[in-house]
Amino acid sequence: MDKNTKEKIISFSKEFDLPQTFIFKFLKDSERVFNQNNFNCLTDAEIFKLLLTIFNCSFFTHLDLLETIFTEQCNLRCDYCFVKKKSKNAFTIETAKQALDFLVLYSGNKEDLYYTLLGGEPLLEFKKILQLLDYAEDISTQTDKKIHFDATTNGVLLSEDILKKGNGRVKYLLSIDGDEETHNKHRVMIDGKGSFASVFNKIELLKKYQSWVGTRMTICPDTVANLTKNIEYLFNKGINQFLIGMCYGPEWDEKTLRIYEDELTKTSEYYNERVSNKDPFRITLFEKEENMNNCLIGNWGCRAGRNGVTVTANGNIYPCSKFIGLESFSCNEYCLGNIYEGITNLSSREQLFNMKSESFIECSKCSEMNSCVGGCPAENYNKNRSLYLPCKSQCEITKIQNRVVHKFWADKV
Repeated sequence: MDKNTKEKIISFSKEFDLPQTFIFKFLKDSERVFNQNNFNCLTDAEIFKLLLTIFNCSFFTHLDLLETIFTEQCNLRCDYCFVKKKSKNAFTIETAKQALDFLVLYSGNKEDLYYTLLGGEPLLEFKKILQLLDYAEDISTQTDKKIHFDATTNGVLLSEDILKKGNGRVKYLLSIDGDEETHNKHRVMIDGKGSFASVFNKIELLKKYQSWVGTRMTICPDTVANLTKNIEYLFNKGINQFLIGMCYGPEWDEKTLRIYEDELTKTSEYYNERVSNKDPFRITLFEKEENMNNCLIGNWGCRAGRNGVTVTANGNIYPCSKFIGLESFSCNEYCLGNIYEGITNLSSREQLFNMKSESFIECSKCSEMNSCVGGCPAENYNKNRSLYLPCKSQCEITKIQNRVVHKFWADKV
């Protein structure tokens, strides 16, 4: 590596208050890469991108998860969707490929990589998805990386033809909130009619090609009273795994919070029955290895901006999909960069990466300090314009979940 390049690296490193040992390691890593390769043909922009990659992979953890807002268009109008304004923005096949190249570049020594297709409704762009799957097979052969594709879909467009052409290369997560009455309260078609009839029969179809089917259930204050009943209903119809997401937009008053605690307790009992019966059934919240919080090893926050990021149709990189879609998010403070240059907003990534309990001053006297990770960073910012000031409704819901989960495991001892 020539003297000029080394000076650029040192200058780049000094943007942060980093230990001398880290700067030394970064220089060594960079020098090794430069010595092992011939970079005479690279432009200054390409060299800068390479330095950014080396820096990110040295200072932060390697990426293994890439979420993509593959399209902002949707054939439903769910009233709790975080993408409030639908548009025609969608990935081109070139953007989709470039996003995968970015993931591979930032994955370091990670061998299993996850590329998630979100929307809007990603199946509106299925022809492009097929092209991406073929491209991924070539990349996997060239790099020895195993690339896994997941898609969250409302199921309306799911068809035999799509499942045959996908040939098992995409694992689908269905968005179903429960039985017909519950589902149709919030998940409606463009004309305002409920979408249940267009989605429900897709469970059986998907089971023909994907034996294990999961659902993303969104729970609202006006549907929480039927939580356990809806889980039981969907399990009996073929759903195996339940990712339960709380809708934080509406107010969770004291009454609905108490209903949630009662329902979650009943759900834990139902979970125990199914697992004891060795049924193919999962609820992530009640599985110990899944429920070990990062705060126990000193890390708060979540994977957003750490080992995972989200990419928009124009190639911009955000910590997660919620940072893109929040209505009140009116700045680009947490846009981390773009897939063409790489992650350039290093100070914001550092905030997410180095979250510690001491950053959450208001949490210091909370009884849940040892079983909480500070809430969703995006929701915190949305409500309080700070990553470190938890959203009140999240705090209350976390306390409920902790009480129920702790009792669940205490009863097993």
